[in-house]
Amino acid sequence: MVYLIGDSHTIMYLGMKPEIDPIHMGACTAYSLMSEHSQTDSFRTLRNYLDNWDIHKNTVIFGFGEIDCRVLIYYKHIKHSIELNTMVDITIYRYLSAIYYVKDLGFKVAVHGPIRAIRQENEYNLEYYANEQTRAWITAQFNYGLRESCLNRGIHYFDAHGLPYLIGDDGLVPKEHLLPDLVHVDPNKVPIQEDFRQWLKTWGILSDKNTQGENK
Repeated sequence: MVYLIGDSHTIMYLGMKPEIDPIHMGACTAYSLMSEHSQTDSFRTLRNYLDNWDIHKNTVIFGFGEIDCRVLIYYKHIKHSIELNTMVDITIYRYLSAIYYVKDLGFKVAVHGPIRAIRQENEYNLEYYANEQTRAWITAQFNYGLRESCLNRGIHYFDAHGLPYLIGDDGLVPKEHLLPDLVHVDPNKVPIQEDFRQWLKTWGILSDKNTQGENK
């Protein structure tokens, strides 16, 4: 089985069951995924899933980072006076520690990169919230750094940030009609499921046997 674990953006792949199993782990962040004291209790949740999976048969694909790029990185940058590019690097480093941890347990792992910066403004009246241009820059830097780190370690990376149909006219955020709630991509309006499926097959993560099983 192929498990896609991540934030709410995993739900755009629910239509791919039973080829893969998308698991929405709540508001977990890339930054806190390995923290035993996070508000979302993310590490315990991750461990609970891993304890029930087979390291010899299952692949774990990580799909976190959107919340970090939209909120957390900028917030910590301002709150703690940390350079923005440094905060991006710290977040990538902490995220990679979780990915390597699961890989070192013996699981096959891969990473689904974040989509482009979303259109939602400061809906929750957060104390610090970046403008659209800054959120786009953070997401691009996060995606680039994470992708290069993964590829250098032989970890397959699905670059959702680079999908041409998710690039809006301004080159920063997806077109508005693709994000009905300003946050999540509508998979019925773009071929992201098929592109993800083909990527999985290209790297042998998903076989034609899985797909045939779905169609029976």
